Amino acid sequence: MHFGFNDNKFYVEYTSCSRLPVSLKEESDKRAVALYSQNKKLMLCLSSGLDSQTALVSFIRQGIPIECVFLRLNGYNDNEHENLKLLEKKYNF
Repeated sequence: MHFGFNDNKFYVEYTSCSRLPVSLKEESDKRAVALYSQNKKLMLCLSSGLDSQTALVSFIRQGIPIECVFLRLNGYNDNEHENLKLLEKKYNF
C-alpha cells in the first residue's frame, strides 16, 4: 500500500496480494509485524469495535508495544467507553 498527498489531495494505492491469503488471524498478525518493522512507534485509535479489537489483539499476540487512544464524547459513545474499559483491564494497556 502506498499513500500520500498529490496536488493537495490525499491518495491511497493498493496492490494485489502476491500470495495466497490465509486466515484473518494470520493476515492480521503478518500486517502487525509489517507495520512495526516500518515504524517502532505505533498508535491505535480504538473504537472498541470488532475491527479495532482485532488489530489490538494482533499487536498483543506478536508482543508489539502499541499506544492506544480513544476519543470519548460524553453522552454519545458511553457504551463504547465501557467496552474499552473491559478491553483495557483484559489486555493491560
